[in-house]
Amino acid sequence: MQKLVETSMQVVLLLFMLTAALGVQSCQFPNVSPFVRASGDLRASVVLSADAVANEIRLPKMSLRGEQKGTLQVVQQLLETEEKKLRGAWMERVRALDGVVRYAESLQAIVSSGQEAEKNVRDVVDAVKGLAAAANIPVPGAGSIAVAGLEIGQLVSAAIIQIQAARSLAQATRLAQTAIDAIASKIVEDIKDLKPLLLDVVTLQRNALQIGFEAELETRNRILMHRLEVFEKSLATVSAGEVKRVTELVAAMDDWYKPYEAELARIDERERRVFAVLAELTQGVLAWADTHRNLAHTLQSRLPLDSAAVSNAVVRIRTVVNDLREH
Repeated sequence: MQKLVETSMQVVLLLFMLTAALGVQSCQFPNVSPFVRASGDLRASVVLSADAVANEIRLPKMSLRGEQKGTLQVVQQLLETEEKKLRGAWMERVRALDGVVRYAESLQAIVSSGQEAEKNVRDVVDAVKGLAAAANIPVPGAGSIAVAGLEIGQLVSAAIIQIQAARSLAQATRLAQTAIDAIASKIVEDIKDLKPLLLDVVTLQRNALQIGFEAELETRNRILMHRLEVFEKSLATVSAGEVKRVTELVAAMDDWYKPYEAELARIDERERRVFAVLAELTQGVLAWADTHRNLAHTLQSRLPLDSAAVSNAVVRIRTVVNDLREH
């Protein structure tokens, strides 16, 4: 009987210890899924933006008129070339965001694995290297000589050396922040580098509109010059009838010139909205880097992760994308 009691107590003790161990394991680190979700949402917003902006690369409808269709076909071909260039360049940015998602998923896998600290640290190093590669950042080995143009890679390399000396996942993630900030800055600059391509598109669209109205614009300019000459004459040498006639000539051109001006204004407005998309994308990437900083603190403090900065940035990106599409 006594042996049975002792056995029962041992079983209870074993179950208690197992439960306690599982409890410690389950609460060892906070939930990282908000970081993964925010990373995926940011990546999806970049893809959404790419489609919305590329769809704006087209000839203005009002330019498809008159006797300049041959010239406009050349402009159309140039626009198609620019669209391909832009889509290709934008996909490079999407691949960088693919790396952002994989990095977040790697951290989640590390947190969920419950493995030893040394293995955690090695996995963080691998995750940082993978993110740098996705952002097309060459990372030199330890002891390499600094080379102009590789400054970001040098920062990432130095951060990796520090991470390798970490003794915990929380410390490794905190030490990775230097690399994360450097990589985020590279992605931001890459997004900004899309601006010249977009300016080329806008210039082609304006030129196409002017080509479509070339004859009318030349006539209008001659009439405006004549009006200026008339108005510069003294009242003694110009008749009221001549003033009236030239004024009516200018007013008669409003039937086509006002819609022409409105189309130019729409091109200008699309340009503003496209650049607003780029600006919000860069803010989204920076918000992601800041959220990673919060994650490092979360892993240390065991407090819930605040990923609102990225979520808010994604909302703003989608808002400006919708504005672009509806304009």
